[in-house]
Parts: sequence; structure tokens; C-alpha cells
Amino acid sequence: MMVPASVRKSMLRDEFKISIADMNASMKGVNITKKQRRHTVASEHLEGWQEVTESAKRKFKRLMGKAVSTKKQEAALWEQAHKNATQNFLTEFGSDALGANPELVGCGEVGVGPNVVAGKMPEEISIQADE
Repeated sequence: MMVPASVRKSMLRDEFKISIADMNASMKGVNITKKQRRHTVASEHLEGWQEVTESAKRKFKRLMGKAVSTKKQEAALWEQAHKNATQNFLTEFGSDALGANPELVGCGEVGVGPNVVAGKMPEEISIQADE
């Protein structure tokens, strides 16, 4: 048996102390979701064509040279990460922490971590077993 909308609203308002503004906001959200569902169902038959169109656009950009390759994007991201890490280090420890040749900082290969000598661990770090 279905409960009429007016009865549902009065139950929510009187028994559960839900404000009218909250009910209206909820109904608005539900209506937006219903509209999105109807739109999805209505455009479902075009999904294959949309994928074909997007693929053609990507290929055209690649052909025209306007698309950025993923390797170039990765190199740019590594470069930016390297610059940020260096800046954070300088902010935290100061420029005198770079050693005798601060002009050589950042001369290593971007995207490659530092060489770690096996068996040498800094003295500040201690590993203790949990008891």
C-alpha cells in the first residue's frame, strides 16, 4: 500500500522533527538524480558512437602534434617534483646544508633516487623491536 505524499511529509515533519527546508533539499537532490538517470538511459544507445568520436579526436591530435606524450608529461612531473623537493629541503635546512658545492645541487638525473651504500645506516635512526 502506498502512503500519499502529504501523509509522508506530515509524518516526517511532526514525528521525526524534519524541517521543511531539509525535506525540500532532499527532494531536490532526488529529482536531480532522477533526471541524470533518465538522461543516461536516453543517451545509452549513443555510447558506442561517443567512444568512436573520442578516439578519433585523440588520433587527430596525435597526428597534428598537439597532444603531449605521456613520456613528456612524466618528465615534466619528475622535474617539478625535483624542484619542489629541493625547495622544501632549502626551506627546512637552509642553503648551508647543501655542502661545499651548492651549485651542484640538482645536477643528478631526474627521476632517479640517490645511491645508497649497503650496510651504512645513519646513527639517528634506530630500529627497536616491539615488545
